Amino acid sequence: MAAWNALPAGRTGVIVIMDSVSEHDAPGAPALPLEIRIGERSRLLIVAGRWPRESQEGEGSAPGMGEADAGASLVRRAGTVDASGVRAHLIGDVRVQGTAPAGTSDGGACVINGLLLEGRLDVAAGNLGQLVLSHCSVVTGVEGVAAPSALVVQPGGNAQLALRIERSICPAVAVADPIRAVSVIDSLIGGQAMADAAPCLAASRTPTTLLRSTFFGPVDVQSLSASDCIFAAGVQAARRQTGCVRFSYVPAGSAVPRRYRCQPDLEIAARGPRCAPRSARPCARCSCRACMATQASGSSKPVAPCNCARALKVAPKWAPSNSCINRNGKPTCAAHWTNTCASVWKPA
Repeated sequence: MAAWNALPAGRTGVIVIMDSVSEHDAPGAPALPLEIRIGERSRLLIVAGRWPRESQEGEGSAPGMGEADAGASLVRRAGTVDASGVRAHLIGDVRVQGTAPAGTSDGGACVINGLLLEGRLDVAAGNLGQLVLSHCSVVTGVEGVAAPSALVVQPGGNAQLALRIERSICPAVAVADPIRAVSVIDSLIGGQAMADAAPCLAASRTPTTLLRSTFFGPVDVQSLSASDCIFAAGVQAARRQTGCVRFSYVPAGSAVPRRYRCQPDLEIAARGPRCAPRSARPCARCSCRACMATQASGSSKPVAPCNCARALKVAPKWAPSNSCINRNGKPTCAAHWTNTCASVWKPA
């Protein structure tokens, strides 16, 4: 890595880790992070894989050539990588810093592919253009690592940074200052070891795009475009006039932009309002036919609470849920006086 950091800006490099051996500092050595510097217009790919041998151009296994002769003609070509069969394991923190000048349109890119990282991945203050974490696992519970494992964009600069996580596992992602974008695709974010109140994705000042991913902890973003996601602990989007959430699980209490075929709203709408129990008598404040069920006893006191649409006029403490309101702002069950919507109404 020191050789790469010493190169001038504008270079493209590929670092291939060709074994699955665990890499860590020597025992007793100070725990220093692995420093990666990305200059302006620079591209660095760190990948776990093999550097295959190929036959030289114009040469091959001619008739009569033995295996020893054929092997001697094989060479490794720069830039040719077979990213399969190797799982590099790095123990310790990694620190990526963009050294491009402020205001540049190309702050360089760093791509990390196929690594098992036991430590913290930090983006230091600077001007990095893009960071891609692909086919990686960032794990927690490592002895000797002071900070909890996470991907953290430190405050200071990086306004043009595009952070992309694809096909990876990461316990937490935190972005302090606004950056250009955060994308999470086909990934798992968060874990059971996280505190309930700690967001697994904290990017309250950055627009996000989330596709086919699961988030085990709370999600806090500026704006949200999501599809085929599971938000196990809720999601909060500050700007809900833009974006969309579709084909996703969005629990109660979440604040997101418009939804399309999301759960559990879709299931509630499919079941529809349920009829009130036959034992329920109308309360004194409601006269709709849904509450006109009678029982054998002559008691005027209702057995079950009256939560139907007509009761709203005299019981304002009840309010319909989102799944019980149509486009005109009226309860969808108001026209069906045989039902009470007791299963979808909730206290205000």
